Amino acid sequence: MDEGTNRIIDHLETEREALGRNLDEMESRVKDMTDPKVFFDKHTGWILSAAIAGGFILSAALGKAAAQPPQKSRPVPGDGAGPVKFGAAQLQRVGETFDTILDGLVDVVSDKLYSFVADAVPGFQKPSDGRQRARSA
Repeated sequence: MDEGTNRIIDHLETEREALGRNLDEMESRVKDMTDPKVFFDKHTGWILSAAIAGGFILSAALGKAAAQPPQKSRPVPGDGAGPVKFGAAQLQRVGETFDTILDGLVDVVSDKLYSFVADAVPGFQKPSDGRQRARSA
């Protein structure tokens, strides 16, 4: 083969390698875009804000619906169709649920903070979490 043919073959090989790298990069970007964990890591604030706003909207909608008496019939005393009253047990369950949600939010924020510090400080390690061990026990 002559020198011109060798240059063409070298050029084709270089372009093939570049195309392979481009395809690999596109594949990794598509995987990142479709991975929920990566999406959550990039948009944590928006997701948590939307969850909180949705919770408030849902509680407002359900609270108004539960507070309004039924329009079609009047409840007969003793038939169980009267207004719903919350007792101490129900309020305790609501409080426990709120505490669990708050613990989850604190865990997410602290994980984000640790990952930020770990990226900024080489060799940084997350301290062991006693709460996690207590929950799994």
